[in-house]
Amino acid sequence: MLRQWRQPGTRPGSAGYRDCAVDDIALPLPLGYDDKQTGLDQLLDLVRDHCENYLKAEVLPHVPDAWIDHSKTKVGYEIPLNRHFYVYQPPRPLEEIEDDIKQLEADIVKMLGTIV
Repeated sequence: MLRQWRQPGTRPGSAGYRDCAVDDIALPLPLGYDDKQTGLDQLLDLVRDHCENYLKAEVLPHVPDAWIDHSKTKVGYEIPLNRHFYVYQPPRPLEEIEDDIKQLEADIVKMLGTIV
């Protein structure tokens, strides 16, 4: 199921507009959260509590000095597509590019010769 959450005065595609999946997960919008009756502050408190519980249960047993800087916490997530899917392709050799340009120039001169 897909729910839409938005701050008052925002439109689809604007910064405050979010599409959030709410099946059997607690984030990004916890189950039972009603954006019409509660505000953004309560949502941030729910997210903060969830993050702290996750940190205690999953991270601290492995990294005891880990912590969360809540001043940098955001609601939602970003998927950096370039970082995950970009595959570098080196440019063609200069000689090959130069040969293509010379061939195109010859074709242009030939076409201009038929016009003039």
